[in-house]
Amino acid sequence: MIKGVREESKNIMIVFYLISLTLCVYYTYNLIADSKVLTSQEKYVSGYILETTINLNLDVNSFFITIITMINSIICHKNFGKGLKDYILKDELKDFKESYKFKDDLDEYYKR
Repeated sequence: MIKGVREESKNIMIVFYLISLTLCVYYTYNLIADSKVLTSQEKYVSGYILETTINLNLDVNSFFITIITMINSIICHKNFGKGLKDYILKDELKDFKESYKFKDDLDEYYKR
């Protein structure tokens, strides 16, 4: 997504949306499968129930992170062509080392 936003490439963003939708379908499938295991009347080994519960929590978290990332990318995609690319690729932006007083020699930096 970052490369697609930085370059304002609609093709890269479409590929990102397709991959994100595929992930959402996968997480939904896992949520359904895990909830079936937890709600079934069959006896499972306690370790398997714990593993399924952890997997369920990870699926829910991953699903929401994917949705939030997609919402963010849609907002960025709507702003294509409004000057962000020019700002990001500006030559006047300083390097990180130049943005503050950077010294390679720590002894010199911590002189008393």
